[in-house]
This record gives sequence, structure tokens and C-alpha cells, in this order.
Amino acid sequence: MNNENVTRIVSQTDADIADLVASQPADISVVEQRQYNQWDLPGECKEREGKDYKYRWLAKDRRMLDKARYKGWIICNSTNSSYIKSERWGLHGAIERHGHLFGCMPIRKAQEIKKANEVKSTEAVKYYTEDIKKNDPRFYDAKLSSEDTASDPDFK
Repeated sequence: MNNENVTRIVSQTDADIADLVASQPADISVVEQRQYNQWDLPGECKEREGKDYKYRWLAKDRRMLDKARYKGWIICNSTNSSYIKSERWGLHGAIERHGHLFGCMPIRKAQEIKKANEVKSTEAVKYYTEDIKKNDPRFYDAKLSSEDTASDPDFK
């Protein structure tokens, strides 16, 4: 039987894949490697990041979404994020990637949360290190006098 006379019926996806395979270079070393980060922000949001909003991928688990919404994260949709291209929206009205939904928070709220976490962390470190300094004889607390710093050429 001659292969030229055989009629094949394939899906559109299979036809597209066949076209891609046929258009590839024969030598694999010619193909350039591209870096792709699946968690990158959509292009429209990169411009607004840090100016108007803070963006983040939120886990699609119900508990995690409730926790994120409690903290102030908003799931981006076509109503509150009309600047994002329409082809990015899924059937449920949100942008989804690998089990995560795309969310945003106003930058002022994000900065308040960040500042509160910084203060909380600093207080915790001070509390635990002061306790160690008092009770642990192995802890060395260097105390430099002005004479020590003046005589040391490496000290700046």
C-alpha cells in the first residue's frame, strides 16, 4: 500500500503539533534556550507593581483563600482589574496558574503589613537575645571603646 494515498483524519491539536514538528530545525543544537518563569506577573501588572498595587499568586485552596482575603488580598477579576488583557481571564473570572489565583492588595495596606511585621520581628529578636545575654556565660558581648576603634585601621 502506498502511503501517499492514505487519508488521515486528525484533530486540530494534532494538526498544530504536526506543523510545529515539521517547522523545527533538524539540528537540536540550533535551538536557543529561553528562560521562562511561570510565576512572573502579567505584563500589565509589572508597571503597577509597587506604585498602586502589590501582586501575588494565592493558593487556590479554600482555607488559604479565606486567610488571604482576611489579610486584605483581593482576587483580580475583570471588574477590579480592567487593565489586564481579556485573554488572561479564566472561565470563573480570575487568572489561574498551576492551582493559584492572581490577587492584589493596595500598596498602602501592603506597606502597613510589612512595617508591622518588621516591628514584630525586631521586638522578638531583642527579647530573645537579651535573655540569652543575661543567662548564658558562653555568649560574648563585644564592647568597643573609642580607643579600640581609633587604633584599629580596619575598623570603619
